[in-house]
Amino acid sequence: MAHAQHQLTQLQIKEGDDLEVEDVAVLPLEFVSNLGVGASGFVEEVKDTITSKTYARKSFKALTFNVHKAKEMLHHEVKIIRQLPRHRHVIRVFATYISGRQLAALLHPVADEGNLAELLSVIRDLGQSDNAYHRKERDIVWRGFGCLAKCLDFLHQNRVRHRDIKPSNILGH
Repeated sequence: MAHAQHQLTQLQIKEGDDLEVEDVAVLPLEFVSNLGVGASGFVEEVKDTITSKTYARKSFKALTFNVHKAKEMLHHEVKIIRQLPRHRHVIRVFATYISGRQLAALLHPVADEGNLAELLSVIRDLGQSDNAYHRKERDIVWRGFGCLAKCLDFLHQNRVRHRDIKPSNILGH
């Protein structure tokens, strides 16, 4: 019976939602995998158990600064992204939620191909070899630089300045 009650209390997350919940258990999100860790939080792939859609959950822990300031930072970043026209190289914010000291944004598409720093490391380790696999990896990097240039041009045309561009923040999907 407790399981049935738990199912009845789950929220359906809709695009554009900015939720504040007391208990994250009311959210229909299931952990899939770890995608990365940063200075202010971590990113995981999660699945919405109602819709079966997957998202990257970027979670911020408000431990070193106050929750109010962390909320302001999250809402500012989300506002900027939501105001942008759609672009194939820019993630979209599906929804956000706050629960106690945990702040999270659900992003799509899921960047599950790693980041540029990891890819550059693989290529550096390959050295000068020239087999098909190595050529493929190098081709991915060259295409990626074209995508990056288009993305930065798009952001700058929309008066957005990304202040933390580095290989580990350039994600592939």
